[in-house]
Amino acid sequence: MKRQVAFLITMLFVIISISGCSKHLSLGTDGDNSVRKEKQGLVFSTEYEVQDYFNGYFIVSKLQGKLWGVIDNSGNEIIPLKYTSIVFDNKKEVADGRNDELNFVAEDNGVKIHLNTNGELGGSCKIKPIIGTINDEREYYAKNTSGVYVADSTKKNILYMYSVGEGEFVDFYQITDEYELLVAETGFRSEKAYLLNKIGDVICEKSCSSCTVQKKGDNAVIYFQDFMGKAEIYTMDVDGNMNQVDNYCKDDFGIHDGEKPEGLVDYILGTDDNIYIKQTNDKFYKLINKMGDNLAYDKYIEYAQHEDIILLLNENQGVTMVNSEGKVVKDLEDFEWKDSESSEPDYLGKCIYYDEVFGAKDALYIVRENGEKNDVYRISINQ
Repeated sequence: MKRQVAFLITMLFVIISISGCSKHLSLGTDGDNSVRKEKQGLVFSTEYEVQDYFNGYFIVSKLQGKLWGVIDNSGNEIIPLKYTSIVFDNKKEVADGRNDELNFVAEDNGVKIHLNTNGELGGSCKIKPIIGTINDEREYYAKNTSGVYVADSTKKNILYMYSVGEGEFVDFYQITDEYELLVAETGFRSEKAYLLNKIGDVICEKSCSSCTVQKKGDNAVIYFQDFMGKAEIYTMDVDGNMNQVDNYCKDDFGIHDGEKPEGLVDYILGTDDNIYIKQTNDKFYKLINKMGDNLAYDKYIEYAQHEDIILLLNENQGVTMVNSEGKVVKDLEDFEWKDSESSEPDYLGKCIYYDEVFGAKDALYIVRENGEKNDVYRISINQ
């Protein structure tokens, strides 16, 4: 009887031990590791090389860059990897609100093909003026290296063609119903802008290092900047009246109301241009509002920009994230900035300097090599 009791007790311990070990081992399975990584930001893994990202779409390649395609932000293939190259056709226009639909230009055997986000043929951009409305049958435009073709709703009948006088065409703004602005690249950090009326007459030309157009209030602001940073700024109303002004400034995030605030301001953020990143006299940085109130921390030691996202090393050695709209995450999980001399923080124990990093208004995306695959992490601004 004692021997039977001892045997039963021994078996009970064995069962408990096995169940305990099984539970422990299950935490180390690939499935559970994936769940754990997802909580840390992993959204998918891909065998492809990630080349670019914008607005929910990754341009990817395989076979050492021989074939290109597009996947979405869940890793689903949108455009098959069968083209020799793919680029975003109207990334800038979608970013600043001139276009609503994102398009791609793919190349196949030397022939350029315009594709939409469904992978279908198409790709001409809808006419959308900065201010006012279009009053005739102009609906769409398509770009080439020398200018713009404007078409009706069929996308087949060409109504106008606007060409640049010199250089390679890079940008098109429908400022009002009556006025267009074409920008050409004429050399390294050198551009030439052409203001045209509806029938294609050149109203004026400007040489500059960069030209930007943005809606501010009821006006379109046309901002020409030279190599020395000096600006020549004009406003245009819906009737085409132009005035030279000086009450705007510009940074990486666009044109802002008012002159540049006193002191060294690196960035102006927020939908109302009411948040600044400012360097102090002791070489630290402050994230402040217009009233001078500190946001999140009193001081920051270092910062790094990735498109619409800025990462800051805060005084507690943590990492703060802010986007161009001024949304702030005070302390990012799984980030640390080990060395204030480093230009980038670590994420999950590895410096993101060695990753592909893309900053969108809603999230930071980190693409990291993992053996023969690439892991894509998403860190939301709305944490």
